[in-house]
Amino acid sequence: MIHLALYDVRNTGMPREVPSMGVSRPRYTIAVLEGDGIGPEIMAEAVKVLKALESESVHFELRYALFGGSAYFKTGSAFPEETVAICDAADAILKGPIGLSYVESKRIPIDQQPER
Repeated sequence: MIHLALYDVRNTGMPREVPSMGVSRPRYTIAVLEGDGIGPEIMAEAVKVLKALESESVHFELRYALFGGSAYFKTGSAFPEETVAICDAADAILKGPIGLSYVESKRIPIDQQPER
């Protein structure tokens, strides 16, 4: 049997409760940062694990956000403000690998390269 415990240490140190069919169950917000390269494939498998752990007793709200080289090419920032806000509001962050090919990484200014 797998036991999973997440706690809202920012406030009370206890799980947040949400109503669910007359029964309260903890609800956790998880920021999902897929990253680059094989990151989205890895995160898809990690999300499957979270869904398998989710039950009548716990709920995970997944909030996807851009991060890494893919974020830079879409927004001009490797760690956009929207992603920062999602991470700040989350109970946990699930981050995939980042990194691009040598040629692609040279298209991003050094101060914006997510690996740094």
